[in-house]
Amino acid sequence: QMIGHIKNTLKELSAKDNISGQHYKQNKEKYVPLVSRSDPLTTSNFYDRYNSPQADWKKRKKKQQDIDETELHYHDYAIFIIMYHKTGYVLTRQLKKVVSMLEIDTHHPNETDFYFDKRNHTNYGTDRATGERFAFDTVGGWTRSAFAPRRHSSQSHCPRGYRLEPFHLKSGQLYLQESPDLFCNVKKLEKAILARKAKIIHFVRNPFDMVLSNYLYHSQEPTPEKWVHNDDPCHVKYENEVTLASHVLPNIGTDEINDKYFSNIVKMCRSLFQSKPSLQNSTFYEHLLELDSGDGL
Repeated sequence: QMIGHIKNTLKELSAKDNISGQHYKQNKEKYVPLVSRSDPLTTSNFYDRYNSPQADWKKRKKKQQDIDETELHYHDYAIFIIMYHKTGYVLTRQLKKVVSMLEIDTHHPNETDFYFDKRNHTNYGTDRATGERFAFDTVGGWTRSAFAPRRHSSQSHCPRGYRLEPFHLKSGQLYLQESPDLFCNVKKLEKAILARKAKIIHFVRNPFDMVLSNYLYHSQEPTPEKWVHNDDPCHVKYENEVTLASHVLPNIGTDEINDKYFSNIVKMCRSLFQSKPSLQNSTFYEHLLELDSGDGL
């Protein structure tokens, strides 16, 4: 009711060339919300009037959770595509696009243009006649991953979603994910990924090739990325002051890959970043331009 009233009011306002303060005073009854003057709209009663009671909200949430758990999709598994910076960022997005095109072409060969235009919509992959899903629902796109990259919960050590919900995959979804912090323990990962019958595509790249690609990419003039003007390339701690090494060493640590190994990397970075008199106040990007190629790499 309130939204309808506002729309009608806006139509009336747009039909007038000028609404003066005097006009508003004379006609303000037309522009107030649908609440009687004996029962004024306040911060407290606004939520009572225009929001469902908490019990109803909980019922709706429980119903949605039941739907999520049922996961009746055309595909009874998820696809989890993982990549890193300069390690398949563009390639994985093209892969997702190809999967979408193949599914549309298979199920609706005469309506490919219509369904392909819907790829970025929430109803993508559902038959417009029956409402049944025929293709993967895709999560993550050109500018966004399935959940926040390089972020995790300090309690669970699992990836932190954009809405801070517990991390887990759903059947019938194709996930596109950059740089996930998969620091959960084995049981949590099994529940979040393997129990969902997820098929994992993990892109990796020769580290030397990746470093060279990073260097050439970020030292372009102008540079494609804004963060190189502000970030400290030697910063290795998360918000809670925990280091990357403390998360990965329990899983991949060896006699050679240890605390000292990580510390030496940081020391090497500190020996180059803002260490020369001419670069004391320079940004990461300016270092890439000014340092010789060996130090830049």
